[in-house]
Amino acid sequence: NMDVLLSDVYVKVNCHPAMFDADLLHEIDPDHPKTRCRVGADKVTLSLKKKEPGLWEEFRAKGTKADLRERRQFALDSATAREKARLEKRDEWRQELLKNGETHQWRLDQENREQIDKWQKEEKDKWEDSILASFDEETGDLQENMDRAPMADGDLDAPDEGPKTKEEMPAPSTNQTRKVTITSGAMVASDN
Repeated sequence: NMDVLLSDVYVKVNCHPAMFDADLLHEIDPDHPKTRCRVGADKVTLSLKKKEPGLWEEFRAKGTKADLRERRQFALDSATAREKARLEKRDEWRQELLKNGETHQWRLDQENREQIDKWQKEEKDKWEDSILASFDEETGDLQENMDRAPMADGDLDAPDEGPKTKEEMPAPSTNQTRKVTITSGAMVASDN
């Protein structure tokens, strides 16, 4: 378990039982991509990007303990503020991502609902036209010989193929039951 802290003028690496910390003489940019910590098998390497270019003859700051403690505390406070701002920005980004995802899903749902409504309306209009076409426009009576679409075998709406007139109907027998069906305004009887 390792703890790494990089701030403007203070760095600390704590890997129990070893610990390294240093108050830096000059400021670094802890948010720069080149500022990083690499952990190897038996060593830890810190790469620090300076805020101001130039050579450092010394990397440790010198001064009284109180001055160094005050400088360190200021650096830690600014590092805490930067981390808080970074976390808030990340949370805002996540919220924006969720909001965009929800908006996209709502748009897809709306498109699906509109497509289903369109299909239902087309189907309803088709059946209304079919029903209205079966009536005579002048008298309003149901037409007997209306043109129908070809029916498939076993279609429940298909007309019966049995006899259509009274003369074509077979005579009833005493041991059979009679089935009467009304299709297209005509009564059809068949024996079972």
